[in-house]
Amino acid sequence: MYFNIYSDEFSGEARINGAPNVTYTFDAKTLDDLTDKLKKNLADELREIRRRSNQAD
Repeated sequence: MYFNIYSDEFSGEARINGAPNVTYTFDAKTLDDLTDKLKKNLADELREIRRRSNQAD
């Protein structure tokens, strides 16, 4: 998770086998919005990262 001070937004990125993979699932303007998105989507995003990582093997 990152906070961009210029756009005043939170965003997310994963590295899968060393390559950056941007996700827009967690884009949020407020901490409350980010918290909601993490609760709703984090488990699915982590499963997808694991799946994609295993494909490259």
